[in-house]
Amino acid sequence: MIGISTPLALALGSVLAAPAQAEQAELQAIRQAIQERGARWTAAETSISRLPADQRPPTNAAAPRPSGELYSATPTWGGTSFADQDTFSWRELDGDYTSPPKSQGGCGACWAFASLGVLESQYNIESGDPRWDLDLSEQAMLSCSDGDCGGWYSEGAIEYLVANGAVTEECMPYEGDALLACFEVCDEYDDPLIISSATWGDGATYTMKAMLEHGPLVAHMVVYEDLDYYESGVYEHVWGELSGGHVVSIHGWDDAEGCWLAKNSWGTDWGEDGYFRIKYYASEIQSYASFVLHVPACDCDDDDGDGFWSESCDGRSCGELRDCDDAEAAANPGAEEICDDGIDNDCDGAIDDASMWCGPTQSEDTGEGEAPGGCGCSAGGALPYGAVGLVALGLVARRRRRESDLI
Repeated sequence: MIGISTPLALALGSVLAAPAQAEQAELQAIRQAIQERGARWTAAETSISRLPADQRPPTNAAAPRPSGELYSATPTWGGTSFADQDTFSWRELDGDYTSPPKSQGGCGACWAFASLGVLESQYNIESGDPRWDLDLSEQAMLSCSDGDCGGWYSEGAIEYLVANGAVTEECMPYEGDALLACFEVCDEYDDPLIISSATWGDGATYTMKAMLEHGPLVAHMVVYEDLDYYESGVYEHVWGELSGGHVVSIHGWDDAEGCWLAKNSWGTDWGEDGYFRIKYYASEIQSYASFVLHVPACDCDDDDGDGFWSESCDGRSCGELRDCDDAEAAANPGAEEICDDGIDNDCDGAIDDASMWCGPTQSEDTGEGEAPGGCGCSAGGALPYGAVGLVALGLVARRRRRESDLI
């Protein structure tokens, strides 16, 4: 057994302990700064702060460069507009209309995660159902657009979506590698999910609230070192150097707390399960904000009330719960095939599956036929022993009954 000398072991332990000691020193400095500033957030070790500095998510997103006129909303008399509410969240209506937080890993693709997160929410909102939660492919945007892991600007990301649309995560799963070739994207790009336009706001609080009526916003902010340690509360910068630019999404506000409700792309082990609150105007969060509108492939209806949606809709735009017959509640992908009812119950394209036979069943003990009308199944579509004759007899009997009815 090879041992390690005591001096070498001590030296190795010192090297391993150094990052942890530095992290603790930073954490204590942040906590002291929070107390001195009277800030209302809690700092702690997080999944991000524990990473070495060179492995933390890059914050290289460039500031937006919107062209044209910025949208501006004006307060109305009497406080009757949507923006006059004291609090609002797309997560707390009749369900959560936002999509779950994801992790960009060590790639600076926040621009893709924020813009696609907003588009995923828009599909939930415009469909009127929060359950669909499309999972769109950040990797496809990373591979096929001009953006890369070194960062991009949110306007470029949105312009790309307007021009090219998006595909699902299943089409091109996220690897955080901008060098993956675009031609590896699946055939879904022949029929992508699209948006029609994006509107940029002037950054005023009232304007952003008015824009939130249409759905979550893509927002640019600057990041300081202390954000890595955010655990909960209303964030504002209190300590550390500027790290760079970042793109997030905003889904609501809270006037009592004086903050925006936002979603990050640093995983669910950071912040408030991947979400965070940030003080109005903090970290240039209101420099520019855009909301995204998309054109749905169709109206997603559930006419028969079975929890599955119209066959006429593109399955990707209406979620995975698509129906094969929206006029028949007994027919949907979650149903079991029913014998001899003339309906494709389980939506496999076959009425009464080939593996199913209908008619009198056969007793395993005696081999004699039992009462007519039972159903049985056999693998591969082959009828069980004796079933061919029994079904044939049943057909003859039914034919004779029909003929007697005519006499």
